[in-house]
Amino acid sequence: MVNYSTIYVLKHTMQMNQELFDKLLKLVPNERRYFLIKQNFKKAQIHLLGDALVRYILCTKYNLNNSELIFNHSKYGKPLLKTMEDFHFNISHSKNWIVLAVDNFPIGIDIEILRDVNFKIAKRFYTNQEYNYILRTSGHDKTKRFYEVWTMKESYMKAIGKGFLLSPTSFDTLDFNGTTKIDGREYYFSKFFLRKLVLCTLCSTKKKVKIEYINDKILILNILNI
Repeated sequence: MVNYSTIYVLKHTMQMNQELFDKLLKLVPNERRYFLIKQNFKKAQIHLLGDALVRYILCTKYNLNNSELIFNHSKYGKPLLKTMEDFHFNISHSKNWIVLAVDNFPIGIDIEILRDVNFKIAKRFYTNQEYNYILRTSGHDKTKRFYEVWTMKESYMKAIGKGFLLSPTSFDTLDFNGTTKIDGREYYFSKFFLRKLVLCTLCSTKKKVKIEYINDKILILNILNI
């Protein structure tokens, strides 16, 4: 058993026309198709590529067939692979960046592109300690702290499996000091800048993290032939 979690990183750079979108759409079950076709086309592409990335990893890294992949959801709506109980994953995306975190225990990940932010959001979703932590600095550092807290919150809520069903103000990320316990198991927070302004935070049972970059053209070429 490996002693690290894996993050697969994909940056969507190629143009996707309706024909290619429809081909990829055939890879997912009907319920998922109905959701995707109701979305804005640009947004739907990112969601669909996230789905394709999970299937690509399972088929190429775990030697499974796409037809064997059956997904269901936890009671809180988190996607799970029904046919492999020890395979846990979580997806996050921001603009054209997609990250997939994989582990043998529940895991959570969030990616955000640092940009101008309305700090009233922090007043609403952060604890007083977190909010004051942001206000103690200024300029870019203030923005950076905002997203550090935000990505920790999201990765934690996703690792638990509740997402925003858990109130963001019900816990304080600064109290974690880099670790926390979920269901009695130790979890660690790992933060990475994939690019200068692209921050990714992982909440997992592993201290070590392996990052692997996936080319979107190669992904699509291979997934259509699986």
